[in-house]
Amino acid sequence: ASVTVEGDTTSYATFAEALAAASAAGTATITLFDDVTVTAAQTIASGKTITLDLNGHEITANLPSSNIFTVNGSLTVTDSSSPSTGKIENFGSTNNNAKTISVGSSGTFTLNGGTINCSYVTMGVDATGQQTCSPELEINGGEITFVNNLTVGNQSASEGATNKISVNEGILTCKDIN
Repeated sequence: ASVTVEGDTTSYATFAEALAAASAAGTATITLFDDVTVTAAQTIASGKTITLDLNGHEITANLPSSNIFTVNGSLTVTDSSSPSTGKIENFGSTNNNAKTISVGSSGTFTLNGGTINCSYVTMGVDATGQQTCSPELEINGGEITFVNNLTVGNQSASEGATNKISVNEGILTCKDIN
């Protein structure tokens, strides 16, 4: 993977190294050059702005009890390949503790291209299960397909907390497995 910061591009041997460099920069673009298997949860910290170009590749994980990405800052996923074949999947997400993407703490997730396949997607639920933030999910292209549920906040939301989902183009689909 490579990381571009202010026009300068550096290649890294692993996705984990690329994500660490992008996070250290604060604002950066990661471009994949190979498929990636994630073996541990990844976090986009508050104040960080990361664009992830799948570039026709896949990020897969088998994380039964954690997310692939927890987004507390800003994560934009795009796919510059033609046709757009990049995707992100968490094969281990068989319970509500594991998601492909979890957006919280006023995080922002934008999908401009590629496909995200998952069992669960959550927005606006912090570690204690309380909604205390105002997350945003925006789909401008690509597809998010989830099997079990899309959680947007919860019934114990704090006053003034808001959630925003915008589907401008692209697809948001829930598949019934029963």
